[in-house]
Amino acid sequence: MKNANAILLILQALFVYGCFHGNIAFGHGLGDIMYVILAVALFFVSVVWFAIISLKQKTALQKILFVFMLVLFALLMLKATVFRGPEYSWQNHGFFHTKP
Repeated sequence: MKNANAILLILQALFVYGCFHGNIAFGHGLGDIMYVILAVALFFVSVVWFAIISLKQKTALQKILFVFMLVLFALLMLKATVFRGPEYSWQNHGFFHTKP
């Protein structure tokens, strides 16, 4: 479980890094700020969760929280790809948007 937590944390860090450097867009122009804030909040919650809770004894609550954070991260990734907004619609380019 610690390895899965570490992998999720690394993926979230790369996602937040891409958001801040403009490589990942959600397709809403300035409205992307809302999703970037959500991604950063999810990252910080994951860091705290990984540092405090996952170092303790394994419980069912930890597995539920892991699945919940994994689903939230998956929804953010979908929003950055398939469910992009109208300003930069998805052109099958993955996360990265091409500037016209």
